[in-house]
Amino acid sequence: MDVQEDTYAYGRHPRRKVTIRYRPVPPIPCGTPDPRPGLLMIHGGYWASQASMGDWPTTFAEAGYVTIAPTYRLNDATWPACRDDLLAALDWVRANAYRFNIDPDRIAAFGSSAGGHLAAALGTLNRRGPRLPAADTEDASAGGATPLLKGFVALSPPLSPHLAWMDGEHPAGTWTEQKKRLRAEAEKLAGCAPTSCPKVWKDLSVASHATGLANDARSLHIHFTDDLVPAVHSEDYQRAQLAEGMTLADVQVYVVKGRGHGMDAMTAPGIEPLVRAWLNARLAPTPEDPEMTQTPQTPEALAAFCGTPGPSSPCGDGPVDIPYPGSEPAPSGCCGGACGGPSQSDGCGAGPSDGGPSGGCGEPSPSCDTVPTPPPAPSGSVCKCPNGSGSSTGGSCG
Repeated sequence: MDVQEDTYAYGRHPRRKVTIRYRPVPPIPCGTPDPRPGLLMIHGGYWASQASMGDWPTTFAEAGYVTIAPTYRLNDATWPACRDDLLAALDWVRANAYRFNIDPDRIAAFGSSAGGHLAAALGTLNRRGPRLPAADTEDASAGGATPLLKGFVALSPPLSPHLAWMDGEHPAGTWTEQKKRLRAEAEKLAGCAPTSCPKVWKDLSVASHATGLANDARSLHIHFTDDLVPAVHSEDYQRAQLAEGMTLADVQVYVVKGRGHGMDAMTAPGIEPLVRAWLNARLAPTPEDPEMTQTPQTPEALAAFCGTPGPSSPCGDGPVDIPYPGSEPAPSGCCGGACGGPSQSDGCGAGPSDGGPSGGCGEPSPSCDTVPTPPPAPSGSVCKCPNGSGSSTGGSCG
């Protein structure tokens, strides 16, 4: 069935528009169809323009997501106007979820470049009714708070605009003109230089809002070895979340060999299936998810989520046999894939975060007791052994 595309206003400002793409659900004889996950797709463009996301909003809609592509005020309106607009867009989507058959509790974000920064900014907010306090407010860790998003994917995100501002002062090597522009646009977004309004620049830095899983969403970050925004932005954020109790499986950072930025990653070898598997692990209904009461706890339901186990894919049709694309070992095993998620909730075993062997998903849980023994890592792949024993190339972890 063709993807339907509709655009709505979620506020009075002309930039407050949102385009919803989804596959219409045919009527069923009895009851209502299961609600579908939403994917908030946030464009980049130096916070100053609207960069294209290509056909990816439609592609993800064809895959079963309801894609939500908002426009927002650019940096002629200073921070936090763009973040406020995206919060308003999410409020509107959740209030109108019934119109598009969206599950309001299963929404993740996908952002490229500056859009990745904004996806992460939302990912460090918690959810309390219709409006949402920042994660560093006084009551952020109080009982009842849950992350605003189920997760976020960030492609080349400048998570520290202050770092981008410093890098752009005397840029060297590649991306020279782009780094100069990124510096200028970050300052325009803040409305001042860092020395003039340090509190604004601190608020812009996503790592400063890290509070761990109590309030913050799990995330997947992808950079290139030669990127306008180097991986240190995501690595600093990862360290901040590790200090708050997250694990490497909760904040995964990948670096792709070569030159590229933002949406370029989606055409790099192995990245598209990695992103799809990561999103599916966090948004697909699973028998262990108490919110998904309509999902039957049957082998068929598990197969629909995990895929069909096979000799090269012991956890289903996930990217376990995809060589890790970066120059450094993968941060959480599985040779570049999450095998449907690094936790018990994936229904396919303990996951690499719990010490499962490279290329697999740990010891099978009772619901996946027929999963075969994970094979050695594929030839040419590089992965980090989750038990910390080192890395393995073309073999199992020791």
